[in-house]
Amino acid sequence: MTPPDRQDGAVHPSSSGGIGLFQALALVLLASAPALFALLTWQEHYSSTSLRYFSVPIVAAEIGLIACIVLSGTRITAALGQISRISRIGGFGLIAVAASGTYLIAPVPEMARPHFAISMVHLVLALVLVAALRTSWHGLRRPMLIALAIGAALQMITSWGLALSVRSMPDFDWLHFGAGVTHVRQLGFCGLTLSGLAAGLYATTNDRRARIAYFVLLVLGYTWTDLSGGRASIGAALVGAAAVVLLSPRAQWGRLALICLAAMLIAAPLSLLAMAATPYILKERWGLYTAWLKLIGEAGSDDFSSRRTEIWEQTIAAIRQSPLFGHGEGQFRSQIPASLGRLNHPHNSILQFLYQWGAIGTGFLAMMVVPTVLSGWRAAKVDGGVVLPAVGAIVGLGAMSMLDGPLNYPFPVMVVIIGLTMIASVRPSRV
Repeated sequence: MTPPDRQDGAVHPSSSGGIGLFQALALVLLASAPALFALLTWQEHYSSTSLRYFSVPIVAAEIGLIACIVLSGTRITAALGQISRISRIGGFGLIAVAASGTYLIAPVPEMARPHFAISMVHLVLALVLVAALRTSWHGLRRPMLIALAIGAALQMITSWGLALSVRSMPDFDWLHFGAGVTHVRQLGFCGLTLSGLAAGLYATTNDRRARIAYFVLLVLGYTWTDLSGGRASIGAALVGAAAVVLLSPRAQWGRLALICLAAMLIAAPLSLLAMAATPYILKERWGLYTAWLKLIGEAGSDDFSSRRTEIWEQTIAAIRQSPLFGHGEGQFRSQIPASLGRLNHPHNSILQFLYQWGAIGTGFLAMMVVPTVLSGWRAAKVDGGVVLPAVGAIVGLGAMSMLDGPLNYPFPVMVVIIGLTMIASVRPSRV
C-alpha cells in the first residue's frame, strides 16, 4: 500500500506540471453537481418532474466530465487497447442488448429511450475515465474522490437547509422531500457515498488536519444515513466501513474500527437533534425510530418487508417470461402490478438487471465489472489512497442495492463508475 503520509497534500499532477483548466473544471463539477441537483429539484409543494426523475443535473455533470476529459487531450481510442478482451465483449454486448430492449422489446418504448440514453452516458463516462485515469489524469485520482466527497457533503448541507426552511409548514410532503430525491430513503445514497469515501480517505492519511476533516465528513455521512430511516442504508454503512477496515493494513484494523464506531455513535444523537429542529417532520418516516419500528415488525410482517417479498415474486415471474433479453429499461412501474405505478425498481439490483436486460445482458455487465471488483484486494495494496475510498463507497452502495435501488439512479451509478475506474487505474496489468 502507498505510504499513508503521501496520500494527501500535493496533487501529483500529470507530466504537464500542474492541474489544467479542464481538470480543475472536472473537480468543480464533482463538488457542485449534487448540491445543484438538490436546489434545482426543490419544491415546497412536491410534484413529479422529469428534471428529478431522470436526474438531469447529474447526467449533465457526467456529460460535462466526459467533455473535460476529451477537451484535455486524452486519447479515448487508446482506452479500448487498455481494456481486456472480455471487458470489451461485455461492453459491446451490453450495448447491443440494451438497444434491442429499448427499440424492439420494451412495452413502453418512450420510457425506455431516455433510460437507454442515460445508460450510454454511463458507459461513455466509464470508457473515458479508463483512458484518463491511466494517463494524464492519473495524478488527479485522489483529488477527484475528495471532490466527490465534498459534493455529497454539500448536497446534504443544502438539503437540510431547505428542510429547515419549511420546518413550520404542517402540510409539507416529508415522505417524498424532493431535494434531489423522490423518497426519503434515497437520502441514504448520498450518506453512503460520503461515509464510504470519508472512511477510506481517513484510513490513508497521517495528516492530522486532514484526519479531522475526514472524520467530520464521516460523521456527517452517517448522520444523513440515519436520517433516511432506511434499514438497508444503515446496514450498508456498516458493511462499507467493514470493507475499508479489512482492506487496510492489519495493524490499523482496531483503530479504524473504533473511529468508524465513534463516528456512528456521534451521528445517532445528531440525527435525533436534527429531527427535533423540524416539528412537523414525519417521525414515522424519517430517522432511527422508523428503522427500529421496521426492524422489529411493529406493524406486522408486511411492514417488516415493506412489500419486498411481493415485489420480488412478481419480478421473478416477469423475468421468467423473458429470461434472455429482459423487458427493457424504464418498464418496471408500468408492468409490475406490485409497483402500484410508483416504484421504478424491484429493490434488488440483481433482479433489476435481470428484469431489464435478461440473463444475457446481465452476463455482459458482469464481464465488464467483475474483473475489476476481484482486483480490489490487490489494488488496495498497491495504492490504498485511491482504492480504499472507492471501495468504501462502492461496497456501501452495493450492499444497499440488495434491498433497495441505488443502482437505478444516476448519482449512485456515477459514484460506482468513478470508484471502479479508480480501482482499475492502479492495476499493473490490463483491466
